[in-house]
Amino acid sequence: MPIFSNHSLKPYSYYATGGNCQTIVEPETVLELKEFLAATPPQSRQNCFVVGRGSNSLLSDRAWPGLVISLRRLNSLRRVSATHVECGAGVENSELTRYCRDQGLSGVAWMHCLPGFVGGTVRMNARCYGGEISGVVRKIIGLDSLARQVVWHSRPDTAAVFRGYKDTIFMDKDYIITGVKFELTPSSPAQISERMRYCKEDRMSKGHFDYPSCGCVFKNDYRSQVSVPSGILIELAGAKGMTKGGAEVSNKHANFIYNTGSATSSDILELSFAVRDRVWQDFGVWLRYEMEVLGSLSKEHRRELTALRPEGFKVARLAAARSEFLSRRSFTSS
Repeated sequence: MPIFSNHSLKPYSYYATGGNCQTIVEPETVLELKEFLAATPPQSRQNCFVVGRGSNSLLSDRAWPGLVISLRRLNSLRRVSATHVECGAGVENSELTRYCRDQGLSGVAWMHCLPGFVGGTVRMNARCYGGEISGVVRKIIGLDSLARQVVWHSRPDTAAVFRGYKDTIFMDKDYIITGVKFELTPSSPAQISERMRYCKEDRMSKGHFDYPSCGCVFKNDYRSQVSVPSGILIELAGAKGMTKGGAEVSNKHANFIYNTGSATSSDILELSFAVRDRVWQDFGVWLRYEMEVLGSLSKEHRRELTALRPEGFKVARLAAARSEFLSRRSFTSS
């Protein structure tokens, strides 16, 4: 199992940020990971975080005086029955979609060109283009904090595992997802390819790949008082194009903050604070982060990251934002 000391985290970060960490390990099998965790002192396990592709995360540029576990070598992928595919947590989402297309299995085409590894996609219950990972996952295999194997079946345990939009048990417990089993539907590779093409072209048209980013920084707010995508709230609050150092709010999709080439993790984080505050001032909505921040942070950044503001929904402004959203949705579907 590869083990590196005083190693840069930038290669593990889609955002192209990250300082050096004390130790990073890349297990090639679940057994290697299990044995390593079992031999790791409890204190070291507490000073540890896990990275997949880093596509939904911001890795701090400050040195991390602990352990990092990379899952990118857990990349097995195989069809196990007429409708089931098993894969490791370190399989790229697009690799899974291409494999399933070639196998004539539909159900994951919506994940095409969604940056990240399957483990992270399951961990956050990703949803886009009418698909949601909870709808096709049938088994999840992982390890708990004591390196014991745990298996979750999404039937009948769906509510216990996938609690809702961008919300699963894995986001607040010390579980490491190591493998996933999908239940899919036989279909024409040509039809699957068309769906994949649409997802890729739509992402490209919205600037998803113009610069490194973590995708959407903030969750959408589905509360009845809001019900407007966060990107539209950010845009209508006038935050498109805002900058901080080398970080910039996308002019194509306002819920994206780019690293235009020289951004530090502090640039990106502080720009997100400014965007969140502007939306709060304009709409009375306090945005919640979808982006996960990993590594060492200053006390000031940690305090601001977890801060809460009293919400006072500005009804007229939100009604106008909903009208704008509905008009755009009507235009694009016509």
